[in-house]
Amino acid sequence: MSERKEVILIGAGKIGRGMSVQTFREAGYHIVFFCHHLEQAKALREQGYYTNFMVDSKGNFSEEVIDDYEAYATIGEYDYCVERLSKAKLAMAQLYPNAFQSVGELVGDTVKKRVADGIEYPLDVLIGVNANGADKVIYKAALERLDTPEEKEYLDKKIGLSIAIPMTLGADPSPEMLAKDPLANYCGKVERQLQFDLDALKGPAPEGKFLLPLHKMAERMIYKLWTSNLRHCGFGFLTDHKGYTDTYDAKDDMEVQQGAIAGLDESMYGFFHTYDLTPAEIAEATPGQPEGDNRNRQKSAAHDSIRRICRDPIRKLGRTERFTGPAIACMKAGKIPFFITRIMACVMDYKDDNDPKAVEIQEFIKENGVEKAIVKFCELNMDDPDEKRVMELVASHYHLMKLTDPDDIRID
Repeated sequence: MSERKEVILIGAGKIGRGMSVQTFREAGYHIVFFCHHLEQAKALREQGYYTNFMVDSKGNFSEEVIDDYEAYATIGEYDYCVERLSKAKLAMAQLYPNAFQSVGELVGDTVKKRVADGIEYPLDVLIGVNANGADKVIYKAALERLDTPEEKEYLDKKIGLSIAIPMTLGADPSPEMLAKDPLANYCGKVERQLQFDLDALKGPAPEGKFLLPLHKMAERMIYKLWTSNLRHCGFGFLTDHKGYTDTYDAKDDMEVQQGAIAGLDESMYGFFHTYDLTPAEIAEATPGQPEGDNRNRQKSAAHDSIRRICRDPIRKLGRTERFTGPAIACMKAGKIPFFITRIMACVMDYKDDNDPKAVEIQEFIKENGVEKAIVKFCELNMDDPDEKRVMELVASHYHLMKLTDPDDIRID
C-alpha cells in the first residue's frame, strides 16, 4: 500500500485556504492546516468544511466545498504542531513578513525534535511570500533555536527552505458569502502553476498540475514584486487617491488602469536592465503569455477592498520592495520613473486611521515634511544622485496633488 501524500499548510488565511489547497488537492495531497489562532483551528475542526468562493481570470465565479482536512493551532497546540511537522516531508508556509520569525522558530524546534527522534528523511518547506529574503530570515530564526553542532548540521542538510511565488487573488469574502458559510474564503481559481525553488529542495520535488520547480527564484521573486505586485498595489493606491473603496468600482477608470500599466512598463524596463533573467526564462512560468509581458488588467469582475490592498504602506515603500526598487533601477538605467513615482506619491498621501503604518507616515509628514518622509520610508541614500532624483520626483508629484488643498501643502 502506497504512503499517503500529506502537506502541512502553515497559515490558514486567504492564500492558504485558497490557492494552496487547490494546488495540493489537485496533486493528491491530504491537507493539514497549522492556523495561528486556536479559535480558527477549532472552528475549522468543528464545522468540518469551508467553502472557497472562486473567480477565474475571465470573471467566472464558482464554489468548492473543502473538507477532509485537519486543523491545529501554533498558539495553544504548539507542541503537537512540532510533533506533526517533525514527521512531515512537505510543508508550505504562506506568510506576511511579521510571521517569518515565528515560523523560523517552529522550524528550529522541529529540527530539535527530528534529531532527538532520529528522523533521517528531509523536510522541504515551500515559502509562499510577497517579499525578498524570507528564506534567510526563517533560516536565521531556526538556527537561533538550535544548541548543538548536530542540530545545526541537520538544518543545513535535511531542511529545505524553498521560496515559492503565489500568483492568485486573495480577498475578503462578501456578506453574502459569509451568510452561506461563516468560514467562507474568497480567492482566485488556480489557473497558473506555483513556482518554487528547485535548487533549495532537500528531497524530491513535489509533482502536480499546478506545481512548477524552477531555477533563479531570487530573481523571479523580484520580478513578481516589480510586476504583479506593483501593478496590483499601484492600482490600489491610484484608486484610493480618486476616492474609490473597491477595485470593482474603478474597473472602467482608464486613468487608474493606464497609470498602473504605465508604472508596470517602467518597472519592467528597470528589471531587465538590472537582473540576469530573460523574457524567455520568465515565459517558462507563464505559458500562453507573451514573453516578459505582465500587463493583464485588474480582475474587473472581482471585488476587493482598497484598504486590504493598501495596508501596511511602510513595507510596500521599502527599498527592496515593489515601488522604490524599480524606481531606483529605472533611474540608474536612464529611464525616468514618472508613473512609478506618481504611485509612490499616492502611497505617501494614503490615509487610513485603522492602519497604524499609514498613520505613522502621515504623522511623520506632518512633523518633518514629505521630503524627509520619502527618504525615511523609501530608505533612500541622498548621497546617490539617482536616488535623490527619485525623492525629488515623488515629492513633486505629492505637492502637485496637494494643490487642490492649499492648506495641506508643506514645502521644505
